[in-house]
Amino acid sequence: MTFAADQTPPVLAIDIGASSVKSALVESASRTIVHRLPSADIHTRTFPELRSVVERIVMGALSHAPALTRVGISTTGSASPDNVVISSGFYAGYQNIDWLEGLRLASGGRIQVARVLNDGRAAAYGTFLADDRARGQHLVHFVVGTGIGGGMVHQGRLFHGAHHFAGAYGHIKVDPGGTDPCVCGGRGCVELFAAAPAVARLAARAGLALAVPGGSGVRELAELARHGSEPAREAFRTAGRWLAVAIGCVANVCDPAIVTIGGGVVAAAQDGTGGNWYVDAAAAAARGMVIPRIGEHLIVVEASLLNDAALIGAAAAAAER
Repeated sequence: MTFAADQTPPVLAIDIGASSVKSALVESASRTIVHRLPSADIHTRTFPELRSVVERIVMGALSHAPALTRVGISTTGSASPDNVVISSGFYAGYQNIDWLEGLRLASGGRIQVARVLNDGRAAAYGTFLADDRARGQHLVHFVVGTGIGGGMVHQGRLFHGAHHFAGAYGHIKVDPGGTDPCVCGGRGCVELFAAAPAVARLAARAGLALAVPGGSGVRELAELARHGSEPAREAFRTAGRWLAVAIGCVANVCDPAIVTIGGGVVAAAQDGTGGNWYVDAAAAAARGMVIPRIGEHLIVVEASLLNDAALIGAAAAAAER
């Protein structure tokens, strides 16, 4: 797809994950994806390769939309309100990075705005904007994949926290006496019990042998579940009930109107009939984790955008600047 010079240019949305980069052109008024660009894997886990991939994506997007001036970036790690990536543990050298400076130079000055958000907050904002159930309300959003993150929107604004680390839900302690260490250095973090690797471990303990090891096996597990495997379904449900403990912690503190859950695990756990083994279990258990006055109004649902939420959120943030 090519956009004429006299058309309102789209926004380029880029989602930097732990090992790959997704991107799309997003129509700013409707907040809809109008063209997807090829995803790219990052092989060396270094910032120079990441920078090269992102610059290629930008130049490719400019070939489709020559009037493009705005880029929204959702990134692993933490980002400051002035759009500088503070740090990210997945890529060596990826800290204190000003994407606008580099992209403006690489594009010959054509890129004029680069809005950068942590991926969990980008997904939270995209969900807030896209889901009518959340519009105008206090939303808490969980993203469940290899790890667990997310964000919070209150009265239409993202909450970043004093040090720009708000939304690290995966490190809520649900079993402080746990023996396995988390990547954060702590123990008992909810992502050890509720993220993709945990779902795969639960399946293995139930005797299910997955061809793909670790968290990457959740898609295979989902196929088993859809073909009637009760142990596969229960693996998703058990992990969802662990997430409910973290949902309860956040809900008791923040009293949100709605909690949405998205990410790769949630997408895999769809049962094909409108239900979700993971989310339905989390929602049922979460109501028992909060005080009654919060529980009687708490809504816990599958996020409407799932894997595109961060792209939409980043694009919307860039369009608003």
